[in-house]
Amino acid sequence: MAARAGNPAATGVADTQQLQQASGLSRDQVNRLVKRFDTLAPDAILTRIQESIPRPGRRGGSPILYKLGEVGAALLQENGYPDAHACGLEKSTPIAHARSVLDVRLAALAAGLSVQTEKELPYGDDQALRPDNLVTLPDGRPALFEIEQEADMSLLRRIHNSLRRKVTFFSSDAGKSVSPIIRVLINLPLGPLWDTTVSVWERATAIVANERNGRPPFQIVALPLTDFLDTPDWGTTPDACWGSLFDPAQTKSFGRQAQKDSAPATQDTALVTAAKPTAQKRTRLPEALKRRTASDDRRVMEAYYQHVIEQGPALAYTAAQPQPDRAFFEVMRVI
Repeated sequence: MAARAGNPAATGVADTQQLQQASGLSRDQVNRLVKRFDTLAPDAILTRIQESIPRPGRRGGSPILYKLGEVGAALLQENGYPDAHACGLEKSTPIAHARSVLDVRLAALAAGLSVQTEKELPYGDDQALRPDNLVTLPDGRPALFEIEQEADMSLLRRIHNSLRRKVTFFSSDAGKSVSPIIRVLINLPLGPLWDTTVSVWERATAIVANERNGRPPFQIVALPLTDFLDTPDWGTTPDACWGSLFDPAQTKSFGRQAQKDSAPATQDTALVTAAKPTAQKRTRLPEALKRRTASDDRRVMEAYYQHVIEQGPALAYTAAQPQPDRAFFEVMRVI
């Protein structure tokens, strides 16, 4: 199993189908192996997840899910995997995310590609990016494959912060060796939830583009996870089925003439210039404080405000008894 899967503790979560794919064992063989584990150390080598977590876009029942237990982690540590540890995930969303990350890892290994899962990529000043999967494409260049779930505007700031870290990464020397195309695999089928999720990502990408005068230093494209797993695309340039998560029309510079290099510095630029360190040693700020400014908050709040303006009128019911509307709860979460 270890030889086939590369790292059996890659995510700490696997279902029975993934165990079959990683080990090369049949379904009956996997079931017998799990029973043997339970005999040796009940619910401690592999811990069964009682909750059924469906795969969006897939019909039929969900395979049984397992987490790596304390005894299982100890066994791995004794057999050449010193970093193995028991899975502490409890909620359905992170568990579903971990399973999806493993899906892409196994697909890459099945294609004969090298893949690093949830491994830190150092860059800059004590910073690191931790992509879900870093797959070395057939042309020899590594590329980011990220797993995402359903999103609404309440997650805008989290997505914005994630994209800003990627902007910094791709603007660094370390980012030059990685494909500038970020592949985002969303664990949703095409439909209303997909459209809502994509619109949130487009807003977040537009914000980071505005911070860089109209364009981020990478391309970002998306595809439903199930579609990708059915027909994996490992091409240097993603094929036509991928959709962009960057809409230039949502940027402030869209349709305007590019500013000349000699244009006067903005207030933000003046603040950055004034904040440059002098020869005198200064106390280093925590990274979270150093990289977030009032201008950053303003851009995010502008996107929130625009969302409320767009969705708010739909909540102005005239009937004596308003009907339930998903948009109401989404707007309340944003506020």
